[in-house]
Parts: sequence; structure tokens; C-alpha cells
Amino acid sequence: MAITKEYNIRRHYETKHHDKYKDMDMTQRRQKVEEMKRSLVSQQTMFKKVISQSEAVVKASFIVAAEIAKSARPFNEGEFVKKCMMKVCDLVCPEKKQAFSNVSLSRNTIADRTCDLATNLYDQLMEKGKDFIAFSLAVDESSDTSDTAQLAVFIHGVGSNLCFTEELLGLKSMHGTTTGKEIFEEVSKCVTEMKLTWDKLVGLTTVGAPAMCG
Repeated sequence: MAITKEYNIRRHYETKHHDKYKDMDMTQRRQKVEEMKRSLVSQQTMFKKVISQSEAVVKASFIVAAEIAKSARPFNEGEFVKKCMMKVCDLVCPEKKQAFSNVSLSRNTIADRTCDLATNLYDQLMEKGKDFIAFSLAVDESSDTSDTAQLAVFIHGVGSNLCFTEELLGLKSMHGTTTGKEIFEEVSKCVTEMKLTWDKLVGLTTVGAPAMCG
């Protein structure tokens, strides 16, 4: 393998570069090699810088999406935030205008980022759930602005290292009736999707509504 590589390199040099460098002495060749090395390092540094800027642009988009989601604002708020960012950039750091402009905060982007964040958080919760030695649930049922019943299921779990985790396990839309049986089925789905076993359930809290009792 090494012999083959050496042959390929020699053939490339002789066919592509021999005429250009054949009159150089050893000192000149060393200088040329060092010059090429510096050029390569410069190109690699620039490439890393471009990657770093690209990652920063995506990260900034996720950060804004997270703040919009936390404040329960509509996804198109990202476009307003983008306008504000560009106005500030023009005054504070105009040389960075292109970088700020590359941050995508459109309605669709914010929606996608929010879904990605939600998926990531759920995956983290599932990973922690594998280590739960016990967990409890809290269930709340209420109607939204369209008069659709929304069932919120919260989980409080403890791992083998006695670290506690408390998160929203699921939010289920319930169309039609909301009997105790139907509520239990939705709660059961949340537990099953998390791959939790019922024998680790140590507590259940509800709002005390009649439907929660059966």
C-alpha cells in the first residue's frame, strides 16, 4: 500500500509539477514546501472558521426559538426579532451584518426548531426514564380556547443515583367525551410510550374532578 501511494505521488509530481520546480535547488524547495504548508494551514483555519460561524448561526436560531416557545408567543415573532436584530446590528456592529442576516428566524424555521427542541427534550427524558427506580404522575384536564379538552400528564421520577426529574410527560387532545376510562387510556399511552413499568408507579395526583375517579 505504501509503495503504491509513493508511486502515485511521484507520478503526479512528474506529470503536473516537474517542469515548474525542476530548476530549484534544495534550499528553494524547502522554502517552497514551508510556504505550501503555511498556505494549507491558512486554508484549514478559514474552513474551520466558516464551520464555526455556520454552527453559531444555527445555534442562535435555536436559542431564539426556545425563548419564543417559553414565552408562548406565535412562531412568526421570529421575523419581528430578526428585524430588531438587524437594526441593532447596523448601529452596534455593522461589520457583522452578514452573520446576523444569516440567522434564519422565519415562521417555518421557528416551528421546525421548536419541534426539534421538543423531540430532543423528550429523548432526554426517555433516557433518564430508563434509570427511574420510582415515579409519580400528576394529571390535569382542562379545555382550550376551542373548547377541546387537553389532558396534561406530568411525571416526577427518581433515578438510581437519587436525582429527581420533573417534566411534562405528555399533552393529549381529547375530542368528544372525557370519561375516567378514556382519561386512563391516554395516561396509559404516555406511560407506555416512555417505556415505563407500572410497578414503579408510587403516586398519582389529579385535580379531583369526577371524571378522574371513574
